[in-house]
Amino acid sequence: MTISRFEVFSAIVESGSLTKAAEMLNLTQSGISHAISSLEAELGFTLLTRGRSGIYLTSNGERMLSYIRGILILYDRMRQEAAAINGLE
Repeated sequence: MTISRFEVFSAIVESGSLTKAAEMLNLTQSGISHAISSLEAELGFTLLTRGRSGIYLTSNGERMLSYIRGILILYDRMRQEAAAINGLE
């Protein structure tokens, strides 16, 4: 699992669309699809249901969303702290 896959998952949930998530992250739709498929394979279950009317979280996706958002928040804080440390040195 990588932070970038977590970012992709979060962007899909936020935007409700693979295409919009790709635009948000400056990636191709194919890259977004591959990243989410890889994350689902690593976890061993589906996170999203894809339908004609959009993308929806599965019950397992809902369970994972808060953990993934928490990880992304901590990752952002860590990067900010590293930048602050580097600014001090």
